[in-house]
Amino acid sequence: MICLYLAESYLRNENFVVKKVIRESLEISLNKKDDLKVGNIDIKRDFGYTPKYVEAMYLMLQQETASDYLVCSGQSVSLKEIIYYVFDRLNISKSKCIIDKTLYRPSDIEDIYGTNEKAKKELNWQYDLNFLPF
Repeated sequence: MICLYLAESYLRNENFVVKKVIRESLEISLNKKDDLKVGNIDIKRDFGYTPKYVEAMYLMLQQETASDYLVCSGQSVSLKEIIYYVFDRLNISKSKCIIDKTLYRPSDIEDIYGTNEKAKKELNWQYDLNFLPF
């Protein structure tokens, strides 16, 4: 069995949170939008880079014996960190980030992350990327 954590790519649908943050932040910076409305920005997720995840899946298929693997970055980042990073890069005031309680998900888990040690060890898979450059 394979368990893939959040795999991010420029090919992601517009409805996914990271793509929404980037798209709407660009619109704010171009004065096409007033603010970014989001739900709970304190949640943390384990975001990873899709091409690296595909590499891990390929390595799994090369094994003589099937096994279970977690494919993830091994670290979590908060939605707040992502938003504030994008806002800082685009010189947008953090006051433009509007928390909308109607966008909260009642069953949201506060922090989701995994460990990729087994995949790294058994597949000789290398994952040394960080979602944010800090």
